[in-house]
Amino acid sequence: APAPARAAFEDQPPPCPTDLFLGKHDAVVDCHRVEKLFKPLPQVKIHWLKRSAHALPLDTDWHKLAAIVTDRY
Repeated sequence: APAPARAAFEDQPPPCPTDLFLGKHDAVVDCHRVEKLFKPLPQVKIHWLKRSAHALPLDTDWHKLAAIVTDRY
């Protein structure tokens, strides 16, 4: 059987400007490990969402998400 598909960042970092949103209360993904992988990359901007978990709910941190996206794009 073929090997399962791997996430692109496992093989090489994204070449374009990237906003990475991490939820402070994520119990599914080790966000601090993810942060360590991406922190040295100058094209990646890390945003910690204080009121979000694994899924980024628009009912708690929507204002921060909207401000970042509006400012960047």
